[in-house]
Amino acid sequence: MTRAVLATINKSLSIDDKAWRKPLKDITPFMLEQSIAVWLPVSEKYVAWQPWLKNFYGASTLGAFLPWHWAYFSYIDTDVKKSLGR
Repeated sequence: MTRAVLATINKSLSIDDKAWRKPLKDITPFMLEQSIAVWLPVSEKYVAWQPWLKNFYGASTLGAFLPWHWAYFSYIDTDVKKSLGR
């Protein structure tokens, strides 16, 4: 059942909204029953970082519970760091 519903959703996603909304609504209780956890939004948080840390915008995870994955895409601009006396 689930594979057929997911195939229907995938086939019509971003093409026909009416075709995928009902199957998704119908399968959601089953998906929640099968889930080991449901991640809820977190409260507001504040993040500060040095100006020489580039390509970082305050993320702590990248859409899933993947801590520190933001570090794969960030880098240190050594020229800026030196110009600030660090």
